[in-house]
Amino acid sequence: MRKLLLLSFVILFTLAAIAKDKIVYIEKFDNSSVGDVFKVFDIEGDELTDASAVVEADPASPSSLCLHVKTGSKAAFVEFQNPGNISGSTVLKTYERIYMQFYVPESNTAALNRNVVVILGANSQTVNAASGVNEAGKWIPTTQTLGKASSIRKTVRIGLNVKEGEYYVKLIRYLTTDFGYDYNDPTQTARYYADQLGLNFGVCVSPGQLNDNSRMGQTIWRNFNMMVGENAMKMDATEPNQNGFNFSQGDAILSFAEKHDMKVRGHTLCWHSQIPSWIGNSNSADNPKGWTKKQLLDILKNHIYGVVKHYAGKIVEWDVVNECLADGQSGNGYVLRSNSIWRSVIGEEFIDSAFVWARRAADEAGDYDVKLYLNDYSVDAWSGGKTKALYNLAVRLKNSGVPIDGVGMQTHTQINNYNLSGVKESLEKFKAAGLNCIFTEIDIEGSNPISTTQLKTTQGEKYAGIVDFVCSYEISPTMVVWGISDGNSWLSNAATTKPLLFTADMEAKPAYLAVVNKFKEYAEKAGVGQVYSDESPWGESAVDVYNITGQKIASGVTIDFIDNLPEGLYIVGGRKLYVK
Repeated sequence: MRKLLLLSFVILFTLAAIAKDKIVYIEKFDNSSVGDVFKVFDIEGDELTDASAVVEADPASPSSLCLHVKTGSKAAFVEFQNPGNISGSTVLKTYERIYMQFYVPESNTAALNRNVVVILGANSQTVNAASGVNEAGKWIPTTQTLGKASSIRKTVRIGLNVKEGEYYVKLIRYLTTDFGYDYNDPTQTARYYADQLGLNFGVCVSPGQLNDNSRMGQTIWRNFNMMVGENAMKMDATEPNQNGFNFSQGDAILSFAEKHDMKVRGHTLCWHSQIPSWIGNSNSADNPKGWTKKQLLDILKNHIYGVVKHYAGKIVEWDVVNECLADGQSGNGYVLRSNSIWRSVIGEEFIDSAFVWARRAADEAGDYDVKLYLNDYSVDAWSGGKTKALYNLAVRLKNSGVPIDGVGMQTHTQINNYNLSGVKESLEKFKAAGLNCIFTEIDIEGSNPISTTQLKTTQGEKYAGIVDFVCSYEISPTMVVWGISDGNSWLSNAATTKPLLFTADMEAKPAYLAVVNKFKEYAEKAGVGQVYSDESPWGESAVDVYNITGQKIASGVTIDFIDNLPEGLYIVGGRKLYVK
């Protein structure tokens, strides 16, 4: 039977680095053989004879190996050679933490809730007071901070502080101080929790970045559950010649997304910039080709129908009209930007028409669920004139019967200028108006250069604040970060302002870990992860099944039906359930 994850759980969450030169294994036991023996010592450093540490098959996965430790009258700590025979003092110059996994057998639980001990050097000892393992019969990961060591010993001793007990240990490694994490462990990623909450955590990409064998490609699909093309679906890419469509770039993104079970946003159907040269000049109100209003409306309609129908059923959200508002808004009404050929030739009705055509094209293709958004920048706190202008325009469209689902706050912003309480006020306004409000192009710059406090603390607080909105407002199910790392941002000063969640070397920044922790916090509140593999939590009763958007899938079904559902989040018998 497949696993049904009822939404109530406790998972021990640990952070471990896994970037190039940021992790070094002390012992993986991949070069060991069953029966190999390691020395064990007491806390004073005397070798013990009534304790043992022997390589055996993993009790949970017999095809791999681990170390089986049995202690006697004293707590026993296993000695391992430092990688490269480096000394304890050298370890501490390079690494800050140590990671390992423990397994306590259910037949002997004496080692449960014992302190993890790590000893470096002969003249000083590091004894960590953190509890080690709180559950028997499963592997529990733990990360401990290293202390001081004054000797030149080239070994490290580790173990659980327990007498007359036994446990297993594996995957022992040093971690650097880069605030990293193990992206091979899904429980350490934001995607893991966003998936189980039914929320969209996305990133903008280019097709050339989507390589499964690269660090960048792996960072994308392991950490995010949504992608949007930075340029791949804009008009100059999708219709480079009149009625000559080219979907190769967007299709490459869709292919990668399908392979890794990711959603895709469409960006964008109508924009004053990046229009193909056969139409005119980008960022200009000029009409060098002399198009009439009717001709340009026909061009826009043909483009929208061609793109939306091609991607029908594969795109979950479209930015239908992008950046149509002028800067410097007063908040009274709204003013459209002047440097747009769409506005200068067609007038404001190009916005209404674009939404109507996008909806009709999707419906004709049977794609009734795709959401349609009006997207713009400098939209955040309610006190901002452009925020109110976007609100006024969106409400005007909605009240006119135009099929708009909501607005996108691009959120290109700065740490010191981003007012979370002001953004919350804006969300309340859009909520009252019956409009979604999502976060579509997030990058949060620090000072130039970014300060240590901003990098380690404040930037994470701002990113986590957005996660807070996404998790607590039903009108805000999506947040998209505009770039994978500080090394590939569209911002020219990204190397010094560091606006994104990963470094140029694809290492997780404190801001990313803040995002993970905030998603995790909400997942724990919702309760995600308790496994029901043999029996259902509702017994033999027949229940109704809904998808996460509230659409009924089936009535009066039992566990057999749920077991055959596609992987995803459902509401079963009034309770959230993750089918895995």
